[in-house]
Amino acid sequence: MTCWRMLKFLLTVSLPLLGALAASTAVAQENERIAAVVNDDIVSMRDLEERLKLAIINSRLENSPDVRRRLVPQVLRKLIEEKLQLQEAARQGVAATESEIQKTIRNIENQNGLPSGGLEIATRRDGIDFNSLLTQVKTEITWVKLLRIQYAGAIKVLDAEIEAQLSLAKSNMNRPQYLLAEIFLNTDNPSQQTEIQSLAERIVQQTKQGAPFSALARQFSQTASAATGGDIGWIYEGQLPADIEAIVKSMQPQQVSTPIRTLTGYHIFYLRERRSGAGQDKSNSVLDLAQLFLPLAQNARPDEVRAQTDLVQTAASAAENCDDIAKLAKEIGSPSNPRLGKVKVGALPTNLQAALADLPAGKTTSPQKVGGGVAVLMVCSRKDETGLPSREEIVGRLEMERMDIQARRLLRDLRRTAIVDVRI
Repeated sequence: MTCWRMLKFLLTVSLPLLGALAASTAVAQENERIAAVVNDDIVSMRDLEERLKLAIINSRLENSPDVRRRLVPQVLRKLIEEKLQLQEAARQGVAATESEIQKTIRNIENQNGLPSGGLEIATRRDGIDFNSLLTQVKTEITWVKLLRIQYAGAIKVLDAEIEAQLSLAKSNMNRPQYLLAEIFLNTDNPSQQTEIQSLAERIVQQTKQGAPFSALARQFSQTASAATGGDIGWIYEGQLPADIEAIVKSMQPQQVSTPIRTLTGYHIFYLRERRSGAGQDKSNSVLDLAQLFLPLAQNARPDEVRAQTDLVQTAASAAENCDDIAKLAKEIGSPSNPRLGKVKVGALPTNLQAALADLPAGKTTSPQKVGGGVAVLMVCSRKDETGLPSREEIVGRLEMERMDIQARRLLRDLRRTAIVDVRI
């Protein structure tokens, strides 16, 4: 081969390789380009790109240039805040443990019906670096731990406060109640208000297209409840501001509100469930039942029906508790199991609901027509849906409210004193 031919051959082979290498180098350089400097830390373009992909996939937004452009300011702001949170936590010696991170990952998997390890598989399948999600989870855990340590006195809920909340709940127990989740978008920067309003509207639109509200809350909400998918628990009528309550009252279960503008930002509410009040609905009461049952032939004569009814009623009158019912069932030759177990009132036939809804434990019904015969039922125990929160629920709600106040104040102070250089 002549020197000229050799040179042509080498150029033919090497130029495409050099082109591919140059392209690869350009991508790598772009990924490592700095999106923002936060004190002594950086947010790289790779960090921004991975979190942007995570937000788009979890939110089921269209992965278009316009959507990405509109999301960049919000996602970058979130990454900057996470850097500030981790810096402050490191300064105070607070960090998330591996067991805490894995527990949170497992909770996310459970919420999304994924098996153990399924979240990492799903994330990588969607082309997202799993470490991006781990960083977000780690930051959430660390930030909450920091707040609990630094503001323990301000967050702590006293027994007297719990009792006061229980008393207030009892006085309102017959009012309508709403099981709510929320997404809150802060508008403390007036220059970003239009972008944030657009983001709020897109979030609502994505919920209508099937995006999980909890995933959207975790990605975008700026309250302490974001770590739990936005859940804020049961709220009774009168607890919310009048303008927000009017909107919530008009909603149906599983419905998401339009963005609601307040002085501090935009709220989006998700009504998971509603109930009318403990004094008006017994259908959720759980009863442990026992029965004395005697069969009736399909074509039984009236005197046969009367005889079986009298027998079961007479036997039941001798019972003082459900153990007695079990013994008497054997004596009268009942063919059915006397212990029916626990059942919700609302799952019973209409005639039994009426007979059992308000029946105290240890008392029996009058003879009731049931499938294939006649029976007398006794309530062994009952657990009524009181509509009252548990002490643990009260503590959790108050702590979250107080933690949210302290979190906003601390983050505001960290932003004011930080040296942040946004480079895109």
